[in-house]
Amino acid sequence: MADFTDIKIGDQVIVSSAGYSSKRIIATVERVTATQFTAGGYRFTKRGHQVGGDTYHPARADIATPHLIRLVQQEQSYDVAQNELRRKLITIGELRLEIDRKHDSHKWTATLDAALPHLTAAVEILKVRQG
Repeated sequence: MADFTDIKIGDQVIVSSAGYSSKRIIATVERVTATQFTAGGYRFTKRGHQVGGDTYHPARADIATPHLIRLVQQEQSYDVAQNELRRKLITIGELRLEIDRKHDSHKWTATLDAALPHLTAAVEILKVRQG
């Protein structure tokens, strides 16, 4: 269990939201009282439990160790790469349909060449995340 008795404004914490779209973020402490603190738009007890909000899927706070910060940054990089990959795949899919209509194979090859670095980056991030 985390202990935030010495937390102060400006400190970093890891905020883990729960539920269907759970994710972790690095947040800066914005406010501190005798029994609670606020970070990332959430209010927490000094033991890291969310105060108020969603009682079924409460968020929690963890001490921002260098190791946890690196993990969260890797997760965020993975999410960015995954979203970019999705966007590129949608674009490639739409382009493929247009090419099928116009029979323009040069455009298709150029788009695949442009997408390749993004696909490679996504694969590398997946390797790091799994390792």
